[in-house]
Amino acid sequence: MSLTKVSYSMIQGAVVNVLDFGADPTGVADSTAAIQAAINSLAPTSSAVTPANAGGGTVYIPAGKFRITDTLLIGYGITLMGDGAGGYPYLANNAKMSQIQVDFGASVNKWAIDSATYVTATGLRVAYNAYVNGNIDADYNGLQLVAIRGITLFQLGGQTNIPYGGIRLIGCPNAVIDEVTIQGFGVGLQLNTCFGSSITRITSQSNYYGLLCYNANNNIYVQGQFDKIVDPLDLTVPVANVPTWMPSNASFVADYYMAGTHNAASKGVIVAADASVGSNSATLNVITQGWNDPAFFFNSYANTLVSLYVEGTQAQNIISSAQASWTCINMQNFTLAATRVVDMGFQSVGQINIGANNLSTTFIRNLWGSLSPADPSYLLLQNTSNTTTAFSIPDHPRLRRLVGQNRGDVTMTVASATGTITSVTNKEAYFIKYGNQVTIYFTFTIANNGTGATYITVEGMPFPCSSTISASGTAHNSTLGLCEIYVNPTFSTFIIKKYDGTYPATTGDVISGSFTYYTASTI
Repeated sequence: MSLTKVSYSMIQGAVVNVLDFGADPTGVADSTAAIQAAINSLAPTSSAVTPANAGGGTVYIPAGKFRITDTLLIGYGITLMGDGAGGYPYLANNAKMSQIQVDFGASVNKWAIDSATYVTATGLRVAYNAYVNGNIDADYNGLQLVAIRGITLFQLGGQTNIPYGGIRLIGCPNAVIDEVTIQGFGVGLQLNTCFGSSITRITSQSNYYGLLCYNANNNIYVQGQFDKIVDPLDLTVPVANVPTWMPSNASFVADYYMAGTHNAASKGVIVAADASVGSNSATLNVITQGWNDPAFFFNSYANTLVSLYVEGTQAQNIISSAQASWTCINMQNFTLAATRVVDMGFQSVGQINIGANNLSTTFIRNLWGSLSPADPSYLLLQNTSNTTTAFSIPDHPRLRRLVGQNRGDVTMTVASATGTITSVTNKEAYFIKYGNQVTIYFTFTIANNGTGATYITVEGMPFPCSSTISASGTAHNSTLGLCEIYVNPTFSTFIIKKYDGTYPATTGDVISGSFTYYTASTI
């Protein structure tokens, strides 16, 4: 009778502890070889991966500080599991979290954690700065069932020497990254051909890009916070770190009709692709701080920003897109007044709802619709911020369509044409603006009618009226019934009177109503 020796890699779902392979939880000794040995005991990370030896299992990294000096490669079916990423912002003395402390010395061309993805034709691992475009199973050794959970990646070198990135996954469909903190890298997290992946409870502070998704990342879900490191140094993106597929600033202007500031701009979340591949239907629920381009879409369609909060003092283009479509269900931003909320380029379609704390004075940098009427760009805007001066939109000869809704409060001053109204209480009013159509809803109480008047005048219309015949609406008096409203375009006031022209109110009357008029401004 012969016996077969069973290895970890032959047991699906096996769990190994990095301590059993000699990893040092104090951070003093180098744990790179020990952690890599634990991974390799479950799945090979060389190019010689076949379905028969693919393996898989969980590598447990307990709470502690594990220093590494080289990239950790993860293979087919591997889950890196820690005890938790701890609090955010990063606290180095948190003894309850599983920390991988990255000490790459002078090297800046490494990822802390990288998928063991190899090119089939050459047998070589994909270069640290390369982007794949092909069949992940035929052209590369596609890695299924990859997960990283409950760990913190911390770069020990400060900002004087920035390693290339925290985590990169290539050819890892349906990957899971959950409860991970990334601190101090050039790029926080990068996915390439990882369709169906889920990225949740991520907190990242990086220098150049927060999350970079490129090529065939269809149907990914992202929930997390991606901040740019601005203290003590606000580093710009080096030319060597700009992806080769990123258009030049000249191309952004000439070919995509956008602002020429995107090439080397720092970016919070990127969903992009080669035009022939696409990265579509991403769902994002993110907070970003400090980036030049907080949300950037390129060759990417049908994306949904469930929520987007943006903060920072940098010059920003909150949403930038070319050959892309997206819907932003809820945007809040607390940024500089000069921030461009949208920079839309060639073949872009967007829909956005805004409720802003500090909406910028320049809402749209550029809207481009191609010379062919069949190939325009569109934006549907629903603005719920409390402001009447939120938008300044440059004219553009290729603007195809721009409609939107803006809502805000109206401050009323109620007076009488002749005689006096001694006091008015309970004044409330708001407007809804859609395109160049404005509707005002109001109510107030005549607390003391004084000597009365021929009619009541109300000041405080948020937008000037474009003509004397463009207003219509009615008011209701609590004791006298319907009243007529007339808008005076010269003085931006509206007048309330009874239909027979007599005074419409007495002491104690509540007058409420609404009316619609047209203004010259489309937004």
